Amino acid sequence: MSQQEENHYEKLIAAKAKVEKAQTKVSELKGQETALLERLQNEFKCKTVKEAEDLVTKLDAAIGKMEKEIKTSMETLEANYPTLFEDTI
Repeated sequence: MSQQEENHYEKLIAAKAKVEKAQTKVSELKGQETALLERLQNEFKCKTVKEAEDLVTKLDAAIGKMEKEIKTSMETLEANYPTLFEDTI
């Protein structure tokens, strides 16, 4: 085998190793994806990532609404019962 052929052979072996490593990584990532999708289904009843994104948007809106309600309630309490919020030190 000539030197040039040996270089090509070594390059092919290196490329094969890279491809095999990439295939292993793809398999690992697919396994992680499957596990995460199962978790979405089990914990949040979402069958797709899109459903999960929609749920996050809905929950964010609900949290925002609750925060406003809490703020309004606190303001009402402070206005109606100012002595509860006075420092007694």
